[in-house]
Amino acid sequence: MLEVTKTENDYKIIKEFVTNNVFNLIKDINGNHVIQKILLIYPQNKNSFILEEINKNIIEISKLKQGGCIFQKVNEKANEKDIVKKFYYINEY
Repeated sequence: MLEVTKTENDYKIIKEFVTNNVFNLIKDINGNHVIQKILLIYPQNKNSFILEEINKNIIEISKLKQGGCIFQKVNEKANEKDIVKKFYYINEY
């Protein structure tokens, strides 16, 4: 389903479902693959809501085994400037 998302309405539906479930999906052994896929195939302007949700729980996510996979996908799609901008929270610790 994620791979055939083309219209703005399709993105909106996915975003509405996923936004409040990002952390729970990342914690889930299978659900984290949904987040990875969105990060991999959606353009940055369509997946920024995931980065914002990751930022809210960045410490907890970094402690998860599958959290490393999520951060790897983020790194594959973003340049260093984008990563620092999106994950500004890290510098507060």
